[in-house]
Amino acid sequence: TRSPGAKFVTPSPASTTVPASSCPKRAGGTIMREAVRLAHQRGINILSPLHDAVYCLAPADRTKEQADALADCMTKAVEAVIGSALSIRLDVDIHNHGDIWIEEKGEKFYRLLSPYLEHLPTLGDKKTELLTTIFRGFDGVE
Repeated sequence: TRSPGAKFVTPSPASTTVPASSCPKRAGGTIMREAVRLAHQRGINILSPLHDAVYCLAPADRTKEQADALADCMTKAVEAVIGSALSIRLDVDIHNHGDIWIEEKGEKFYRLLSPYLEHLPTLGDKKTELLTTIFRGFDGVE
């Protein structure tokens, strides 16, 4: 239930306060903007917010630290927007460079298709081919 006096505050220079009962769908976007703002203040390299998640890129030796800091930003953003009366469940997933990230519901199809994907050229192969084509005849490139 919402408190009749609850407010959503849009964190921007032209900040406006809106009664929560008049725009409950805006809370998610406002929370995400606040989480990204807090993460930028902490120097976290944000790649993208998407729906109810925020993705960041962190050096291997600081992954856990950055993940914890980003989780804290999400928690603080919820508190800033809707107060401390509600808490959120927060899941943190860490994916290492080179690992293939497959959603659970797509795993069956990935396993079905993966034997065929192994024979496709890698991005590196395509980049090398493109650069060779572009610079053929320049500076000794044949």
